[in-house]
Amino acid sequence: MAVDVWAIAVTFLLIAHALPGIESNKLVVSQTPASIRVVEGDNVNLSCYFQAQGVASYTWHKDCCLLDFKSQQYNKRTVTPDADRFKSKGDASIQIKNMSLLDAGIYRCNIDAMGRGKGAGSGTEVIVHEICGNANQATSSLPEWMWIAVTGGGAFLIILLLLVVIGVLARRNKAYAALVRECSSFDSAKEPTAPRKRMTDHPNHQDAYLHCHGGESAPKRKRPPHPGRNVQ
Repeated sequence: MAVDVWAIAVTFLLIAHALPGIESNKLVVSQTPASIRVVEGDNVNLSCYFQAQGVASYTWHKDCCLLDFKSQQYNKRTVTPDADRFKSKGDASIQIKNMSLLDAGIYRCNIDAMGRGKGAGSGTEVIVHEICGNANQATSSLPEWMWIAVTGGGAFLIILLLLVVIGVLARRNKAYAALVRECSSFDSAKEPTAPRKRMTDHPNHQDAYLHCHGGESAPKRKRPPHPGRNVQ
């Protein structure tokens, strides 16, 4: 019985002695600082360090979603870790350029080392502040452009309508002028020419004769002889 008790005690001592060694071999990933504040358009550096020898790989997650550095969203905006620094110094830090409001979130570094297992950093919260005046400028520029487009379109329609009205009026004026000329020529052809009166038939022919001949009196007409009398 005493032997069994001593055997159990020795077993517990061996397990207790082995646990610190297991904990010390656990992969530790360090991320600092806990939070970063940036402004729209700035670049942010996310640090990640680990201690492991041999083959290892890294991944980054944003709000529990895997970041694809080859995607269109991050391809030209992300600087990935250098291969030599990652292998020799355990540096898995990245840089994200031109931060936007959509890039805000918690970024976490994950390391998978062969023989050491997997480890994850505590995460870094990135807070992106909006540039003062950008929101007002963005909201005010859209209605301004819309207003310019609507005003230009309205002016174009008005000008087009005026040109159509002018063309219609010009055609109507041409048709009216042609109708007036046609009616005038018809009336002139229909109206009879008044006969010209002889000067002698006019009651004032004596005055007209005096005026034309410098005051000389008009010659008197000789009366024809009476048919009943015989002239000797």
